[in-house]
Amino acid sequence: MALNPALREMVAAASAKYEANNAQARELLLLLIGNTLERTHATPESVLLDYPQEAMDLLNMVESWCIGQHEDGYLIFRDPGDEVEHL
Repeated sequence: MALNPALREMVAAASAKYEANNAQARELLLLLIGNTLERTHATPESVLLDYPQEAMDLLNMVESWCIGQHEDGYLIFRDPGDEVEHL
């Protein structure tokens, strides 16, 4: 079944927007992870860090950003602060 041209354009536009949003969310998550690692690295030795808790916090953050997994294996992300748009 072939899609009509207008519907094909709408699907292509939605796909492009989805991929751009995924890339942006992935970049923001990467920055958050980097900031967390820098913070833990910059913590003075006199301060006791709970590394298992830090690791769990990072995992929870990644899980809150992840909305699925592509069939090719990579994760699909969205900014959890964004509103979900239903089609």
